Amino acid sequence: MGGLKEKRPTNYFTEYDEMFYCSENRQVILKEQKYKCAICLEKLGYKFKKNLHHINYIKKDNRRRNLIYLCVSCHVTTNGHRQFWKGYLRSLNRKIIQTKKLSRKVSYRIEKKLTIEEKQMILSRRI
Repeated sequence: MGGLKEKRPTNYFTEYDEMFYCSENRQVILKEQKYKCAICLEKLGYKFKKNLHHINYIKKDNRRRNLIYLCVSCHVTTNGHRQFWKGYLRSLNRKIIQTKKLSRKVSYRIEKKLTIEEKQMILSRRI
């Protein structure tokens, strides 16, 4: 008797669509993750192999909330125990996306509170 095997999803051999390969979208996600693997926080970049992972394992679902970058080692790990990884990666991705939104709001609020004269003073100091 063998161990329990997870059933392979029906979309296993589905090809990726064009949106998955869009370099602009990929760059935005990498930047949001600060060029680090979402699981082990290993640096990702030009020289380091990286995989864009579909959190719900549906290859045609290329919404931002379903995509997360992983290093090759962590990506291989996510092939087993898929239910666990779906939940875990969803929560990680929510934090990544919320952090991005919060930083935008904070910088907007800071800019909004400054008067025109204060902005000019700051700009003149940079020169």
